[in-house]
Amino acid sequence: MDSLFSQTETIDYLSVLYNDREYKENINTLFEPDTFDEIYICTFVSSPKYFFTQTKEYEKIELLLGIEENANADKFIFDPKYTSDFFKSLPDETIKKIANESIKVRYTKPGITIHSKIYIQRDSQTNYTRIMLGSANYSNKAFANNNQFEELLVYDSDYNSKITEYYTQRYNHIKENTLDFVPKYLRKKIDQEGLKIITLNDEESLEILNERLHNIQAAVILPDELGEDIQRTKKLIAKQEEDTKKELQSIVKSKQIIEIVTKTTKNKTEFIKPAQFVRKKEQIITKVLSPTKVVKEFKDNRINLVYSEKDLRLYLKDEKTDNLTPYAKETDKETLKKKLEHLEQFISAYSKYTINTEEATQKRIFEAILYAFLSPYMWKLRETAMWQQGRDEVKSGFPLFMLIAGMAQSGKTHLIKFISQIMGNHGSYYHYIKQAKLSSMNQVNPQIIYQFFEEENLTPIFVDEINKEYFSSTSSATSSYMGEGFIKNLTNAKEGRHPCMIVTSNTDFSANSQVMRRIYYIQLNNPFDSSKKIETAEYFTTLLNDFGTDLYRDFLYRIEQQFADGIEINVNDILAPARDVFKKYYEMLEMKTPSYFSDKRIDDYYIRGQEMWRDLYKMRYNGFKEDKKTNIILLDDEIVFGTKMSANREKRELLQYLPIGVLVEEKGIVKLNLVKFFRFIDQKSKNNGFFKRHF
Repeated sequence: MDSLFSQTETIDYLSVLYNDREYKENINTLFEPDTFDEIYICTFVSSPKYFFTQTKEYEKIELLLGIEENANADKFIFDPKYTSDFFKSLPDETIKKIANESIKVRYTKPGITIHSKIYIQRDSQTNYTRIMLGSANYSNKAFANNNQFEELLVYDSDYNSKITEYYTQRYNHIKENTLDFVPKYLRKKIDQEGLKIITLNDEESLEILNERLHNIQAAVILPDELGEDIQRTKKLIAKQEEDTKKELQSIVKSKQIIEIVTKTTKNKTEFIKPAQFVRKKEQIITKVLSPTKVVKEFKDNRINLVYSEKDLRLYLKDEKTDNLTPYAKETDKETLKKKLEHLEQFISAYSKYTINTEEATQKRIFEAILYAFLSPYMWKLRETAMWQQGRDEVKSGFPLFMLIAGMAQSGKTHLIKFISQIMGNHGSYYHYIKQAKLSSMNQVNPQIIYQFFEEENLTPIFVDEINKEYFSSTSSATSSYMGEGFIKNLTNAKEGRHPCMIVTSNTDFSANSQVMRRIYYIQLNNPFDSSKKIETAEYFTTLLNDFGTDLYRDFLYRIEQQFADGIEINVNDILAPARDVFKKYYEMLEMKTPSYFSDKRIDDYYIRGQEMWRDLYKMRYNGFKEDKKTNIILLDDEIVFGTKMSANREKRELLQYLPIGVLVEEKGIVKLNLVKFFRFIDQKSKNNGFFKRHF
């Protein structure tokens, strides 16, 4: 006998047997609200919004909440976030049906779980019924026939009434062991507040918990039986917690091994060749199977700032007692005004004690302060932007790194020390030493920095004098904790709560455009006057001692309010929420907005590259060969870079300053996009004949 499943080259992930015949149509065609007005479903629901959108045409809906394999059913009772998340995503039409009870949602009693998948459609007038059962949960993933094997058996009552009757009784038997998931408190809230997005605060969540506990006690006749159920639940949760930790470790190891044994080129991912695998074996052993633990051995000197999902606030965590103290705190107007005046005094030092009195440097000092103040919420800005935009890629536009580059004596170290101080971090920062020992109190290496990003301490990582290799290295031996690949992967894929890093470097810093667009780069070009060194040091010391944390803590308080009110993320200016806070400070306190206040992002790497390439073109324009037919500029290496077709350091670094889209080819003869290049340097071509004809 030929196999039913060997006659086609395509894989049937979803197998449907309808009235004993193979069914090849879309599964959704078997859900017929025009034929059946009622639907009763027992299933796990990964997306309540998806479920109720797909079933909205039915007049009556009943859902018995099931669970995934090894999941914890008691989240229906004890996890207030699950309840809040379940309801807040629902549209008005669904909320209305919940209020009038044409939609009913139920969950199991303690100690019981539902893993059954039963779908019953019924015509209330004729009692005509369709039963569906199998392995498939009611989800887009299960029904999409895509990379997940699922089974469904479907029977109509006019074809096999015994099966439809049996599973109708089975469904009702399961229902007898469930309770109403929609609290009376919630129905009352809908009646009072009308149709709008449902959000539950702490007090409301506790009210619902109290109601559920009361319902559980009323539903269980024997107190001893309830006690046994609760005891089983506690043991189950403890076991699930331990299993989850082990599962997470397994997932992390699997992810690391996949990254090592695969490669992606031109958006195509494939396994490495066997010969390459031999070379990678040591890397798998040392990094995945037997990794070196550094967190426990290194003493982090940052204050521990943590975020609580319970009340959506930042807390200062005591390392010895684990006590949590709210860190965001509203400050009175008089103190705020005094602190803003102190801030202006600090920023003015970058004109008062420097060789030049340019305003541009002061703008950059203020920009660094804005980034640092907002950095404990950068993870949440990334997360919120991702949900608002509906795409993961938007995260790459929210840099986890700020790099403050500058020549010697430009005040870079003064700046990070000051910021660290006024953020409550005692003015401390780390020195970057690639081979730093774990026993060092103030030195960090790339592996230690990597571990900081794996923790949930949201105080920024301040590092002085990092070298450009940390950002630009392409070595595969260090790619898991530093270099181009690390920066890109961390910025693109990092999820959950994590800190940002604020570092200083010299002006010879360079990296390719893919890395630079993931770094918030500012440059300080105005050195301090060495003849005023003592006076400058005294000035900074006085400011540090007098400043305190009042301004920063009030700033955090106002950012928390922005999130509570529903913040709209501006992906073109990630510091917009911080600018808004300071704008309101100046308005509220009737202070003049200082000249160093910038209302848009500062992109110094772009500006520096623009100046370098503009000067290069002006001095060596005869080395730029324009081809108007192909819109390409060919560079003569010997004229432009002073070398014949070789990848010397100067050439490589100059090419790294070109934005994405300008550099067409860097191997062999360098090719540039003609139109984009001249737009980048903001300069007209010296080949005037061409531009007069085309522009």
